[in-house]
Amino acid sequence: MPDNQVGDEVGEAAQSAVAAAAIGSDESPFRIGLKDIIAGSARGVAQVFVGHPLDTVKVRMQNGGFSSISQCLAQTARHEGLYGFYKGATSPLAGVVAYSATLFLAYGQSRYWVSRLWGQSPDTADGQLSIAQLLVAGAVTGMFAGLVESPIDLLKAKLQMQYSHSGGTSSGKPTQYRGTFDCARTLLRSEGGLRNLYQGFDATLTRNLFGSAIYFASYDLLRRQLSVHLSEGELRAQHVVTAGGLAGLAFWTSIYPFDTIKSRMQTEATERSLRRYPNVLAALRTIVREEGARALWRGYSACIARAFPVNASCFLAYEYTRRWVDPLF
Repeated sequence: MPDNQVGDEVGEAAQSAVAAAAIGSDESPFRIGLKDIIAGSARGVAQVFVGHPLDTVKVRMQNGGFSSISQCLAQTARHEGLYGFYKGATSPLAGVVAYSATLFLAYGQSRYWVSRLWGQSPDTADGQLSIAQLLVAGAVTGMFAGLVESPIDLLKAKLQMQYSHSGGTSSGKPTQYRGTFDCARTLLRSEGGLRNLYQGFDATLTRNLFGSAIYFASYDLLRRQLSVHLSEGELRAQHVVTAGGLAGLAFWTSIYPFDTIKSRMQTEATERSLRRYPNVLAALRTIVREEGARALWRGYSACIARAFPVNASCFLAYEYTRRWVDPLF
């Protein structure tokens, strides 16, 4: 398909998405939500296939297994092959419909209700939300999405830390879980039950409240700025890619230390009495005191290397799918 045709179709997708969220839209919250669930699911599939390999590198570096990206890439490829980079991918794939659909369902509904509770934005005439409204909608989105994301991320992180080398992990411990479902079953059967799947949830919530506010506000504002010289609501594929990629960079740069804390808390022992980090503040103090502030940014280079392409592809998948399902409902 020619690039200009893709751009026109994605432009129509963006126009329909903006129209759906506009204050004057006559679409019901149910119809908006149904479309966001479908488009959000497509977004999640793109995220896993494009971003999981470098996410594995990021998590392993955050937990001190490797000192550089090149070392992690080389040793993972040598000892585990391609499978090693997709270790734990079953968790996000199995939960991709739940998490990514929840993320965009929550954002679409947050935009809808914020626009009505707050009133029409005074600095626009077409119903677009102000910066403050976008930040509120994004923060609310992060809170609700975290309820679904936290268990999925926990399973993924625990499996990613099982680095295979001579039958063991990077820390010399034997492999504990045979796969995603075995990990979930083991955690649920352990003392604590369902609560074990929410290990480190306070770190996830802290990260999401700030990060999602910046993420969605950045995307909407950048998309709006890039389309300022186009017809109302029009947006091309290159604008979606640029806005989505830059929003991803803004998200990870703004919250990366909290993501490191989340990874540390999630990959600790399941038994609460054996954990070193009882909460976010305790984890922050312990890491900075024992390893220095630089430890909070370990793995950042791997994270940023994946942030632009992953988020660009995610928003492109979302916008294009949204355009496809728009006339169906």
